[in-house]
Amino acid sequence: MEELSQPITVNNTITHFNYSFDTLELGVKVSFNVLLFCQDRVYKQCILVIQDELYNGWGLDDDYIKNIIKNNINNILNTTESSIIASS
Repeated sequence: MEELSQPITVNNTITHFNYSFDTLELGVKVSFNVLLFCQDRVYKQCILVIQDELYNGWGLDDDYIKNIIKNNINNILNTTESSIIASS
């Protein structure tokens, strides 16, 4: 990997996201592979782990998961890690 002597600031508009199931530990946590798109290209990929209170609140409403992902887009954009823990 080559380091840049001057970091380049990139401003992109995230237009949509896609997600797919990654792992499940029943009663503990679930994780999803989240892809953030800028127009028609993938801008960033991250594993979003939903656990503790957020996991317990899931129930049968899949829109709940979509809302958690939407609420964590900035966290995904601001991390350098390949996975993050979801926040409310």
